[in-house]
Amino acid sequence: MKLQILMKIITSIFFLILLVSCGQQAPKNKQAIAENSTKDTFLPKINFNNVNEKGVLIGKNIKLLNDNLMIIKDITNFNEQIVEVKQISQNYYKNNPSDDDCQSFKYVKIKINDLEGYVDGRTIYSLIQNEQYKKAQINNFEVSIQATNYFGIGVSNEEGLTPCTINTPIIFKDKANNYEGLVQMLKNDFYKEEYPYFELKNNDEAFDEIIDIQKKDNVFFLKIKRLYQEGSAIILVSIYQNKSNQFVAEILEKTLSEELMI
Repeated sequence: MKLQILMKIITSIFFLILLVSCGQQAPKNKQAIAENSTKDTFLPKINFNNVNEKGVLIGKNIKLLNDNLMIIKDITNFNEQIVEVKQISQNYYKNNPSDDDCQSFKYVKIKINDLEGYVDGRTIYSLIQNEQYKKAQINNFEVSIQATNYFGIGVSNEEGLTPCTINTPIIFKDKANNYEGLVQMLKNDFYKEEYPYFELKNNDEAFDEIIDIQKKDNVFFLKIKRLYQEGSAIILVSIYQNKSNQFVAEILEKTLSEELMI
């Protein structure tokens, strides 16, 4: 009888110790969960290169991000506007790990008016002066055609050609009309593509080179030599302001070389 009473006392003490022990560990477990949640949402450090460039925003859904890459403002209303480019990430990133490699992009820090933050590099093109850059003096006024560079994955990288396809619009600058910006592309028998902007081809299929710029009656005429993998073509393009004072481009002629006509 005394042994049974002793066993009950020992069992009660054991459960009491176990209960107190669990109560003391509960806050630690909550703290551990909180720490793990913080680690899961912690953003990796992104290294940037400082630059002083210009870029043009292009997109139907452009979001401005803060230093933690959280959305702070929708800036889609600045579509087609030229902005300052302040920083470019050294590496490429994906929104989702399962995304295709062609969806990779660099983060780009921009400034426009009093706004400053980061954007997805697929929504901005930097203005560059490569071999396609062309400047001319017409009636003592400067006119230039400037190529752009994509901050996503292009048609080639350090390893060679990629399966990715992109468009790279030009920036048209006309000092006489105080204009610097994109040029809308008009559809006709020579141009039936859906891409809305005038561009100079620079991919594995074709390369465009401007060989002459003339102006007549407020219309600019560009003579472009297009090189294909086999053969070439001469393309005549006009650029002018329409009734809405918007600069548009139209292909007037396209003459293929004999190599392509066979």
